[in-house]
Amino acid sequence: MFAPLRPIAQAVTLYATVFQKLQPVHYNPTLLEIRLHTEISRATVADHECGHEGDANSMLKAIIFDMDDTLIDWSQRTQNWQEYENNYLTRVFEYLMSKIESPATVDEFIVAVRQHTEKAWLASGPELHAPNFLAILEQAFASLGVNLKRLDIETRLRNFDWELSPGVGAYPDVEELLPVLVSHNIKIGMITNAHYPMWMRDRELQAYGLLAHFADCRLSSADVGFLKPHPAIFKAALDCLGARPDEAIFIGDNPEADIAGAQAVGMRGVLRVGPNAPPLDITGETHGAATTHSIS
Repeated sequence: MFAPLRPIAQAVTLYATVFQKLQPVHYNPTLLEIRLHTEISRATVADHECGHEGDANSMLKAIIFDMDDTLIDWSQRTQNWQEYENNYLTRVFEYLMSKIESPATVDEFIVAVRQHTEKAWLASGPELHAPNFLAILEQAFASLGVNLKRLDIETRLRNFDWELSPGVGAYPDVEELLPVLVSHNIKIGMITNAHYPMWMRDRELQAYGLLAHFADCRLSSADVGFLKPHPAIFKAALDCLGARPDEAIFIGDNPEADIAGAQAVGMRGVLRVGPNAPPLDITGETHGAATTHSIS
């Protein structure tokens, strides 16, 4: 859903250069204004622009990415989502029920999963509790009278042959950016607001050639227990990268979940702009965020 990702390799080189050059000098890194456009031409320290206070000895240490519509492009999906979901839920049902007798039909299972999924997302509430796909499956099977004691869902699904959504893949320039970050000793991490555990989404990252780049830090809301913009998931990512908020930048496509969430814990936010991206000031809490149509 985004334009190609070309400007970020230049941007990251610029990030590293600017931070490294300014490092010996006392400055406020939270006032570093980085403009990511198709042509990255400048980075300036904006004195007194935002009124933030930060550690004068900080430098850029980590960049954390959103996953969907930031690293992975869903805009070219060739299959209707409901059709894809019906297919994979049918395969999940048949796979899990292959060893035990089911009192329910596959159609009943699909309806139950959808009902419990909707209920889980509605229950997330203002506390931003994250739904979990495995818990949803257990609830769906229990509601259909399936004996869960005979069904080790996670163990069996770890061996399941997951199929990728047709047409979905990494943005073409993502792999250009990630080595540039590493070459500048910048740690990279990823957060996804998915209700799937990370080990499920790892299958996608592996298929798209991205998994090795995020070996140290990749977090799913389903595992952490909270959805962005809850501070817990941003803090968890910072902890696993060993970075302070003022040493990190978050890049994502959602002004509220990604940008306002990152800024609330003291990180800089860069909005990935695309055709379906909502306005930057959707929450009124994204002052000072940079925008980019491309992240390489």
